[in-house]
Amino acid sequence: MNIQFILAMFVVVAAVMVAAGGLISLYKTDQATAFQGILDLSGRNTLEEGSVLLNGQWEFYWNQLLNPADFEPGHLSLVPAYIQVPRTWQGQRAKGVALSDQGFGTYRLVIRTPPENTGKPMGLYVRGVASAYKLWVNGQLLLEKGVVGTSRSDMRGEEYSRTVFFPLQGNRTELVMQVSNFIQRKGGLWEPISFGTADAISVERDRAIAFEAVLTGAFFVVAVYHFGLFLARRKERWALYFGALSFGIGVRVLTTGDTLLPRLLPEITWEFSVHLEYLSVCFAVTMLLSFARSQYPDETNSRLYRGFVALFAAYGLFVATTPAVVYTYTMVSFQLLVLAAIVYVVWIFTLAWRRKRPGSSLNMFATAAMLLFALNDVLYYNHMVGSGRLIQFGMLSYILIEAVSLARQFSSLFTKTERLATELQEINESLEEKVRERTRALRMANEELERANRDLTRMEAARRHLLSNISHELGTPLTMIRGYIKAVLDRIDETKNENFLQMTYDKTVLLERMIRDLLELSSLESGRVRFEFQQVKPLSFFRGLFEKYQFVIREGGAEFQWTFRGWGESGTDEISIDPMRMEQALANLLLNAKKYTPRDGRIEVIVRKALDGTTGDPALLVEVQDSGPGIAEGDLPFVFERFYRSGEARKTSPAGMGLGLGSTFTIALPLRAGLTKAGMTR
Repeated sequence: MNIQFILAMFVVVAAVMVAAGGLISLYKTDQATAFQGILDLSGRNTLEEGSVLLNGQWEFYWNQLLNPADFEPGHLSLVPAYIQVPRTWQGQRAKGVALSDQGFGTYRLVIRTPPENTGKPMGLYVRGVASAYKLWVNGQLLLEKGVVGTSRSDMRGEEYSRTVFFPLQGNRTELVMQVSNFIQRKGGLWEPISFGTADAISVERDRAIAFEAVLTGAFFVVAVYHFGLFLARRKERWALYFGALSFGIGVRVLTTGDTLLPRLLPEITWEFSVHLEYLSVCFAVTMLLSFARSQYPDETNSRLYRGFVALFAAYGLFVATTPAVVYTYTMVSFQLLVLAAIVYVVWIFTLAWRRKRPGSSLNMFATAAMLLFALNDVLYYNHMVGSGRLIQFGMLSYILIEAVSLARQFSSLFTKTERLATELQEINESLEEKVRERTRALRMANEELERANRDLTRMEAARRHLLSNISHELGTPLTMIRGYIKAVLDRIDETKNENFLQMTYDKTVLLERMIRDLLELSSLESGRVRFEFQQVKPLSFFRGLFEKYQFVIREGGAEFQWTFRGWGESGTDEISIDPMRMEQALANLLLNAKKYTPRDGRIEVIVRKALDGTTGDPALLVEVQDSGPGIAEGDLPFVFERFYRSGEARKTSPAGMGLGLGSTFTIALPLRAGLTKAGMTR
C-alpha cells in the first residue's frame, strides 16, 4: 500500500467523519431548544458557554408584518402559530394552513437568561434569512437587510450574514423579526441564529469570515499559479482547466456562506450575487470534466463529455437570462446534474486507476471525497441534514490532493527529463567518439586513397617516361641497325658484310639489355617490385659479396679490396634488408666503378657502423670508392636520372645507357637507405 493510497483513504475517512458529525449535530440533545416561542437559558451561565443556537419553536404570524408594540398588553389579541427554526416555510403549517416559500410573516422569540447577567454585552449572529428582514431586540430596531414588503414589487432582497450587539435588560430578551420573500425558492429563517456574549459572537463571525477569506485566497492562488503554467507552456491545457476549476470554486465561496462578495463590493445586488453562485458551479463542474478529459483522454467517453458540457452550457444560459425566482426552483435538478457529473469524473479516474495511469489513484480518491462533501451539501440545502455547507472543504481537499498529484507528476517528469538529459549527453559523447573514429577512419581511407593515387600517378608517370625513353633511346640503335642492314643489302662492300652483321648483333644485344633495364627500372619506380626484408649479419653478408664479385672486378686489371670498420670477427649485430636488392644496388655501383677505373686503378668498398643523422639510431654505411676520372661538379645533380651520361662518359664508354645509377637510387628508397654522390674530376 503506497503513500498515495494512504493519503487518499485518510481524506475519505475524514470526509465521512465530518459528514457523520454534521448528521449527529442535527439530533444533539444537550443544547436547549425553544418551545412555543420561549428559550429558557436561565439555568445556564451564558457568558461562560459563549454562544448557543436559537433553534426550536418560534412564534410565527403568517401574512402579518408586526412590530414589537403589537405584542404589548392591551394591543391586538394575537393567536400565534409555532414553526421550526432553522427551516424554510415550505412544508410547515401555521394554524392548519400549509405555508409557501412565497409570502411574508413575523417571527417572535423570548429568551430567558439569569438575572445576574443584566447589563452584560450580548450579540446575535444572523446567517441566512430569505430574503429580506427587520430585527427588533427588546423593542429596538437593530438590524434591517433589504426591504420587507408584501409583494414582489415592493420588496428587495439582501441575504448575507450580519451581527448585532446589545446589553441584556433584566432576565428577558425579546426578538421580533419581519421576513418576506417573493424572489427565490426558499423563504424564512433557513439557517440558525447564534446568541451569546459580544466577544463570543465577534470571534465566531471573524473566524467564519477569515476562514472563507483564506479559502477564497487559496483557490485564487492555485488558479493564478496554474494560469501561469499554461501561459508558459500552452500545450499543457490541463493547467488551464485546473486553474479555471479553482477560480470557479473561489467565486462560489465568495457568494455563499458569509457572502464575502457583497462585503467587498457593496454595490453588487443580491440578484447578481445569486447569478454568480449558480454560474460559478456550472463553470467549475465543466472545467472539472475538461480537466479529467485532458488527464485521461483514453478513459473519457467523448459523447458523454460533450453531453455534460452542453447541459451545463444550456443551464448556464438559462440562469443568465431568467430571474432568481425562476431558476432557483430548478436547484434540485441542477444538484442532481452536478452529482452525476462528479460521479462520471470518479468513474474516469477509477478506470484510469485500473489501467495504472500515473496519478490516477490520488485523482480517484480525491474526487470520491469531493463527491461525499457535495452529497452533504445537496442534503443540507434540501433541509435533510443540519451539518452546514461542507463542499468548500471537499473542494479544498480536492485541490490540495490534485496539487500533490500534479507536483508528483512534475517531479517524475523532471526526473525523467534529467535522466534523458544524462542519456542524451552520454549519447552525444558516444556520437562524438564515433565521429572521431569515423573521422580517423575516413582520414586513413583518404590517406590510403592518396597513396593509391600517388602510386597510380607514379606508375602512369613511369609508363609515360618508359615509353618516352624507349622511343628516344631505341631510336639511335635502330637507325644504326637499319643502316648496317641496308649496307649489306646494297652490297656496298661485301668484304665488310661480316663486320656489318657483327655490329648489328652488338646493337641488338644492347637493345635487349636496354629494354630489360628499362622494364626493371620502371617496375621499381612504380612500386610493383616486392621487397622481402630479412634479418642478416652484415659481416658475413658483405664478405660473401666480396668473394662473389672480386674476380669480375679484378679481371679488368684494377685492384679490388673490402674494408670492415666497427665489426668484430664474431659480430652478432643484425640488420633488416632485402639481400637480393641490396646486392643489385651494390653490383650497379661496382660495375659502374669498374667501367671508369683504369687497369692499374683501385676500387675499394668500405663497410662501417655509423649513427643515423636524423634519429641517432645505429646505421650501416657502405662506401664505394674508385680511382677513375670522377664526376664533374656540373654533372652531380643529374647522375641519378635515367639515361643521363656525362660528356666524358659518352666519349670513354659509348656502350653505356645511363641507367645504372638511376636504378640503384630507385632500389635504395624502399630499403630505407640513402644514396649520396661525391667525386670531382681528378
